[in-house]
Amino acid sequence: MPSSQQNKRPVRIANFSGFLGDRFSALADAVRSDPPVDVVMGDYLAELTVAVLISKLVETVGLEKAVPQIQFVYSRMFLQQLVPELKVVADKKIKVVTNAGAFNPHGLALAIRKEVEARKLPLKVAYVDGDNLMPKLSDLVTRGAVSSLDEGTRVDDNIASRMVAANAYLGGWGIAEALRNGADIVVTGRVADASLVTGPAAWWHGWKNDEWCKLAGAVAAGHIIECGPQSVGGNFSGFAHARQNGKLSAILGFPIAEVEHDGSCVITKRSNDAGIVTVDTVTAQFMYETQGPRYLNPDVILHIETVRMEQIGPDRVKVHGSQGSPPPITTKLATLYPDGYWGLTYWYATGIDIDEKISWMREQLEWLWKNVGGPTSPNNFDVLPLGRPAKDPKHQGEATVVIRIAAAAPKAETLRKFNNVSGSLALGSVPGFSVELVSNRMSIQPRVEYYPGRILQALVPHRVTLLEAEPRCIEIPAPPTAEFKGQPKWSGPVKSLASWGPDVERPLGDVIYARVGDKGGNANVGVWTPRPEIYEWLVAFLTEEKVRELLEIDPRSDIKVHRYVVPNIQGLQFVLERYFGVSGSGSIKMDPVGKALGEFLRSRIVSVPKAFVPIQSPKSHL
Repeated sequence: MPSSQQNKRPVRIANFSGFLGDRFSALADAVRSDPPVDVVMGDYLAELTVAVLISKLVETVGLEKAVPQIQFVYSRMFLQQLVPELKVVADKKIKVVTNAGAFNPHGLALAIRKEVEARKLPLKVAYVDGDNLMPKLSDLVTRGAVSSLDEGTRVDDNIASRMVAANAYLGGWGIAEALRNGADIVVTGRVADASLVTGPAAWWHGWKNDEWCKLAGAVAAGHIIECGPQSVGGNFSGFAHARQNGKLSAILGFPIAEVEHDGSCVITKRSNDAGIVTVDTVTAQFMYETQGPRYLNPDVILHIETVRMEQIGPDRVKVHGSQGSPPPITTKLATLYPDGYWGLTYWYATGIDIDEKISWMREQLEWLWKNVGGPTSPNNFDVLPLGRPAKDPKHQGEATVVIRIAAAAPKAETLRKFNNVSGSLALGSVPGFSVELVSNRMSIQPRVEYYPGRILQALVPHRVTLLEAEPRCIEIPAPPTAEFKGQPKWSGPVKSLASWGPDVERPLGDVIYARVGDKGGNANVGVWTPRPEIYEWLVAFLTEEKVRELLEIDPRSDIKVHRYVVPNIQGLQFVLERYFGVSGSGSIKMDPVGKALGEFLRSRIVSVPKAFVPIQSPKSHL
């Protein structure tokens, strides 16, 4: 436990990874930081990441051999990052917390301890597990204990029989207990992303597991910094103005959360790192993937609408006011299952009559796909033109449209056949048609679906093992819980759009920012405006129906749009249920996890009240 002197000041927690594949040098930068931090945390387990890990394993050794090997997978990248910095970690007494253990936190912890012992360093290693429910998944499914996260319906037997991984989301109390027992490096498997901050904060400040508002504040802090550079200007709609001001250079830094005893925090960064920390860059990450006004975590429910943000200095944003309530009786269950194979290739069409050319190419490709026995549903075959030719092209590239062709089938052989026969169009298709001259035009790989389920927290073991001379295991009790009643819907008054007077046609992005994330098959679209005078109009204008129209969502599709009003940050959240189909990881759509969807929405031309003209773009509020 930190000393009473430490306990009076905030704990400084620095992020060094937002996903597996983030900047390699970030861990070294974090532990060598000046002024120093108390804890460094790294998130490696994005939903897409774990699906890619399994897909690569299946591609390498085949499905039959891959299944038993999954339990041995952890992030070797993290181990390579950590080993050169072990002495610095020991000398500066920094705590390291990460979910890089993936499917095998025990194995990663043992590998770290071996490196520690080889260097004779005084570092204690611990790991948190219990999240892996694969050994008893069949029994849990038979008992009806596993259900769909969104619909609450029992998991389909056909899907359940194909699942190769099932990991429940744990909270942060195992991490806190490991730190309380002297661990310096804590490795976990699947925990809620924010647990990598709630655990260290609860340990540092000595919180109890029912101090809901303090825990909710830590969840807010954890959510804001867990995606690394995204809270310091990465993927930020207002990047152009920041670039003009020289604030966003080639490589961005990573965020730091200074979490106070009351759960409030200050989001900042290292002063010598590129990036910006403003209310808007923090809001961007805060709106990301929360799926409504109640952000559910295994330790607490954060009430999004209670959070306040305030710029208190250059690159310093105070986040406070967070209210919380007991967590739900269930926790999320991340399951994955192979679902055949998918392939991707790009063709090109050049010149005039482009719509007719694309139409004929699509007809030909669909015929070939059907002829080799490929499934023809939109989730299994997609031909998408990207862009339009310039009006007066100055070179061939400006006259060319890229045709993206994606296909999926139960067997890889179907895709190989399609790849072979598609070449027959070389002399029998549109004028101006070309392809890359490579031997294998279509890349083919295993398709892995991410199925988000839920399970009672009481059914999920939560353990900490300290790798001492005699390994010591500590069981973590489930926190107090309550039944979740669903996301609240806003029902305030809405003014008529006519009350703002005459309109002008402008891109919607002139008056809003946007950030989009994925959760299973759902897209979470967060929009907000930094201008209070525009927010009331935004609430009236951007309805569920308007979003369907602007995003060109087919009214015949099974995609549902849910809107939530978040007035404290002048925002709106839209959950597009089943936008990616079963999941982003298994989607064959362009932009399968929706990273560019917000910018598409901002690019749409809409009627904006003349009262807002001359337009003061959101960028002027940086």
